Amino acid sequence: PWLASFQVLSKGDISPIEKVYVVRYNWDTSAGPEAPSVEKLVVQKIKDKWCISNVIQVSGHQYY
Repeated sequence: PWLASFQVLSKGDISPIEKVYVVRYNWDTSAGPEAPSVEKLVVQKIKDKWCISNVIQVSGHQYY
C-alpha cells in the first residue's frame, strides 16, 4: 500500500514543548483503496526543531 492522502483530525498542546496530533491516513493499493488507519503523533521540541517522540496506533493496519 501507499499513502494516498492524510487528514489531521485533531491537535492539542500537552506542554509548551510537546504537542499531540491525531492523523488519519488514507491508503491505496494496486487493487484499489484500502481501509484508512489512524495514529496519534506526539511531537516534542528539541533545541529549535520539532521531532516525533511517539507514535500510537489508534486503528487500522500495522505495517511494521
